[in-house]
Amino acid sequence: ASSSVTNLKVKAKTIGSWAGTYKFLAQIESMPFKVKINSFGLSGSVSALDTNPSSKSSKPTTVWQSVFEISILKYK
Repeated sequence: ASSSVTNLKVKAKTIGSWAGTYKFLAQIESMPFKVKINSFGLSGSVSALDTNPSSKSSKPTTVWQSVFEISILKYK
């Protein structure tokens, strides 16, 4: 690696709603650094029905999970 580049490798996992997952990914994409995606996986799973009596909907909710490995490069 060149001495003029700082490289940070990140492995992480997120779990949450689609809106939260999308917002997180958009923020990574808009960082003022060069981001290299080494691996990325996205999956959704339907959770049980919301049984909260105060809830107005009894729709199942989807929980999204992303697993990724990225390299963040900063030029000195």
